[in-house]
Amino acid sequence: MNVSVSPSSFATENIWASYSPEDRHKIARIKRFVERWAGDQEFRASLGAPEVWKTDGLEAQKRRNVAASIGCDFDPIRILPIITTVRPPLDVSAAPYNGDMELISLWVSHIRKLTSLRQAILHNSYSHKHPAYNQWKTRQIRRVSSEIGDFNGGIVHPLVAFELSKGCSVGCWFCGISAEKFSGYRAFDHSTEDLWRGMLRILHAKFDNALKNSFCYWATDPIDNPDYAKYIESFYDEIKTLPQTTTAAPLKNITLTRDILSLFNMHGEIVNRFSITTVRNLRAIHAEFTPDELISVEFVLQNKESVQNMQASAGRAFGKKRPHGEYSAYRGTIACVSGFLISLVDHTIKLVTPTHASEQWPNGYIVLGEATFSNLADFQSAIDHLSESWMTGNLGANSKIAFRSDLRTELNDGKLVLTNSYARHSFEFSVELANLFAEEGATPKSMTDYLIGGYRIGVPKSALTKAVMDLYQSGLFVEVKD
Repeated sequence: MNVSVSPSSFATENIWASYSPEDRHKIARIKRFVERWAGDQEFRASLGAPEVWKTDGLEAQKRRNVAASIGCDFDPIRILPIITTVRPPLDVSAAPYNGDMELISLWVSHIRKLTSLRQAILHNSYSHKHPAYNQWKTRQIRRVSSEIGDFNGGIVHPLVAFELSKGCSVGCWFCGISAEKFSGYRAFDHSTEDLWRGMLRILHAKFDNALKNSFCYWATDPIDNPDYAKYIESFYDEIKTLPQTTTAAPLKNITLTRDILSLFNMHGEIVNRFSITTVRNLRAIHAEFTPDELISVEFVLQNKESVQNMQASAGRAFGKKRPHGEYSAYRGTIACVSGFLISLVDHTIKLVTPTHASEQWPNGYIVLGEATFSNLADFQSAIDHLSESWMTGNLGANSKIAFRSDLRTELNDGKLVLTNSYARHSFEFSVELANLFAEEGATPKSMTDYLIGGYRIGVPKSALTKAVMDLYQSGLFVEVKD
């Protein structure tokens, strides 16, 4: 499949520009209240059960005072349908309560815009210079959708994740990619800036706008590198967009955090994230930053008190029992990159793509290839080799064909049916053609040779070629090196 894109399609809507100052004020305070309500059990208890809330009286005044204590200047009863459906997905139509429809509609519309923005990022991150990359990425998107089901909607498959540090100082027990203990960072000095800008130019020359949705952390926390703002500001200088930032340590270096927020206020069109690991951190962050300062920062509530708490059974948590609550039934990875994982500390490059965490891939991503570099020439060579070896749109004639191990295959009413826990794929194949795919070690060439001119078993060569490509482009085969 050839994905058609044009340079103009890479513009991302700045959702904040569409709001009046008054609406921004309202959204920021609804967001603040929802975060605290969802993440702080004591806060919820202080307000009492929503089903007995009254519109006036002493209890109503107490409720307004509690809201005011976190910077919210409205009576929470006005957004009752929102806070009683705070678990995703947001569906206020199911709420058995009335509220202020102006506020509720504003919030629901905002959430829908954020959801659309995520989809726009995914759609607009293809390359108009590298069609083979587009085909490879589309194949990974389809494979991941088949492997892990609905959660695939939250994965935007960026081209690159850069690591500017080694390890992470936060040490979350549930880290989905098993981050090592923090051991240092790459300072942004003159030689590093030359290397950094050179790497960005090489990647941009090869993949153009696909680089725009890349980011600068992985098994690291951005705040662990005190020069992080310099990296992303120079990224903007080269690529004309700011890479998204997620941190679990926004209070570790408040000056740096404010510098990052300031950059996004000037240039950013994307939503950043704070990962909240304890209710204490949630309260401290709310005390340090105003609702307006954090309007463009999504809170990922990972603390045990949260009603939205949902860690992946991957990485450090893979194979372990969760201390509180349950893992999501389908969330088997937090990995999101289909592309390169590049460490500026270790000078390593890995070509990776998400997958459901397993014994083979406990961190929830497949490592297809690896390389090292010591200078820009090495870097160029490594990127070229990895992309040319794996980012292909066609299956080589001698590539071994094997269905993914999570798929069960059967023949049913003249159809080849492949199923797992999340997907069902059905193809109109003859029994003879389907049986060819069951041969261990089969390749496109061996199957074609078996047909002896295309008609030995009544299957034309064109039908075989189409069948192979349909299955391959659907992401149902094990990825192989070209």
